[in-house]
Amino acid sequence: MADLYILASIAVTAWSWVFAAVGYGKKYLDKKHPILNYLNSAVYPFYILHQTVIVVVVFYIVQTSDEILSKYLFTVITTFLICMAIYHVFIRPFAIMRFLFGTKKEKIEKRDKQPVKNILAEQFKSIPEV
Repeated sequence: MADLYILASIAVTAWSWVFAAVGYGKKYLDKKHPILNYLNSAVYPFYILHQTVIVVVVFYIVQTSDEILSKYLFTVITTFLICMAIYHVFIRPFAIMRFLFGTKKEKIEKRDKQPVKNILAEQFKSIPEV
């Protein structure tokens, strides 16, 4: 019976640490930061890609005779770099790929509200007459 109380207290302690970590995170990490928008847009494509990339990378790594730790570190680093490269080169620049990977449209920055005609007129004013 004492073992049951010990196991229960270990479980309660573990959950208490989880709740404490979430509470501290909510209190101290709940701030707007410019990089969060970028990271939020990259999360879902990264999630979709990472398993396929891991399977392909590990298929070749398993055949080597290196230590487990070096295989693991190489897999993690290589997977991260490949997924980010695929995101930047093939997904982020193209609207159709962003749609297929379920990401939001990029916000297009508003240009000057000055009509093109006025902009061209100003440019031609600076050209000296011949």
